[in-house]
Amino acid sequence: MKDDLEEFLVWWLEHKPTCPPITKPIIHEGDTCGVVLYRQGHFQVELFIVKPNVEIVQHIHPNVDSFEVHLAGDINFYCNGTLFNDGKPVRVKPESWHGGFFGPQGGSFLSVQKWLNGVEPTFVGDDWKAHDGSVNYNASTLTKGKQDGCTNEKTNEETYEKDANEKGQVLNGN
Repeated sequence: MKDDLEEFLVWWLEHKPTCPPITKPIIHEGDTCGVVLYRQGHFQVELFIVKPNVEIVQHIHPNVDSFEVHLAGDINFYCNGTLFNDGKPVRVKPESWHGGFFGPQGGSFLSVQKWLNGVEPTFVGDDWKAHDGSVNYNASTLTKGKQDGCTNEKTNEETYEKDANEKGQVLNGN
């Protein structure tokens, strides 16, 4: 039985409606650009485009349940220490530590979200907690190469590439 977020994911991917907010529909943070494609009630869809050779460090969104959906480019996505790069939507619960490395092409993905605990939807980076204790997504949380302070051992470019190459699963947009 599908929960309401799974039903919303299926509905949105089938119909792809747009309904961006009037205020702050676009963000530019560090090497990332995002746009809210749809927001109604506690449901939201954000499109993210990330520049090449960028790492988004391991983090959680305590008030967001989401699916991350690969669209294009080189993305090695990690959730709770597991590599996901087969193009299928990945469920990211509020307590799920996740992040990723974007290869030479950069990458784009959708974040299909349900906001929880009475928190109104906004830029998902505003509901951010990293291993280093930072509580908002900003340019300092995006790094090229190794990020210190993250307890997940798979947090640098060489490890991401090695894991993906060993599994033969690098997403390249083709």
